[in-house]
Amino acid sequence: MASPITVTSFKHMGFFEFCEKVERIQHHPVLTRLFITNLHDDQVTLAGVTFTISPAIISEASGIPNVGGKWFKQGELDHF
Repeated sequence: MASPITVTSFKHMGFFEFCEKVERIQHHPVLTRLFITNLHDDQVTLAGVTFTISPAIISEASGIPNVGGKWFKQGELDHF
């Protein structure tokens, strides 16, 4: 339901496929909460399986390029 220019921009930047994957897969709220609450030092073990989180892995899984500076949720963004 986005405007055509938004869809075109997302496709051009490589974000559209990620949005389609999220829409198709969606999420499991209980599993998501378990994952987040057990995440320590970029790793979480659930049901005996250890998952490692890194920008490179997120980039590969999502298809979003791993470029640009790091941004932390509580940090200030640079102003243009």
